[in-house]
Amino acid sequence: MESIPPALVGQSPAKLEKFWTWEQTILEIIGITGPIVTGAVVAAYGFLPALAAYPITMAAALGIVFMTLRLPKTEAAAQAPAASAAPRRSFWAKVAHGAKLVWKNPALRYSFIAFSVYSMLNPFLYTIMGPAFGLRLLGEANAQAATSVIGWLTGFYSLGGLLGGFTMMAAQKRTDRRKAEMRKTEEAKNGPISDEDWAKKIAPWENE
Repeated sequence: MESIPPALVGQSPAKLEKFWTWEQTILEIIGITGPIVTGAVVAAYGFLPALAAYPITMAAALGIVFMTLRLPKTEAAAQAPAASAAPRRSFWAKVAHGAKLVWKNPALRYSFIAFSVYSMLNPFLYTIMGPAFGLRLLGEANAQAATSVIGWLTGFYSLGGLLGGFTMMAAQKRTDRRKAEMRKTEEAKNGPISDEDWAKKIAPWENE
């Protein structure tokens, strides 16, 4: 997954950031509407339609990917198998080095802990809290109706991510306006500049 965006939009940090912002926003929209719609379907028609819809929609999604995704051809060197002499031990050494680096840096350590706790909230909410709350609210005899409560609960969980995606879009627009102003000022001083030269000149500012 991580290798697809650079193949589609290039290596520009600005383009990659915009890609991931749109990807996150779309995921959160689905994360809000999907559970709510699924809960309503189960409450109205039972569990079977929802279970049957999953493989159908998955097959449709895979079909769309196979028909529309066109990755650029890679170089023969990139397709060549990895050298057998590369020790597997070096991989784990890099992992251990990265873990030590994160843990020794207070900012990285606390960020890692906070993100780990946040990541555990997702399955905790979806698999434990949501179903338990729905059943407690409507009773075990109304298990199908309880799924609508679970759907709304998990849908609202994604609302924060959606707001974050919109915030990132607004920040990107401000960044684009700032770059346009900087380019206008630069060209006013030194004359017209090509897109390629401007991309090189602005790269250090984008990576700050």
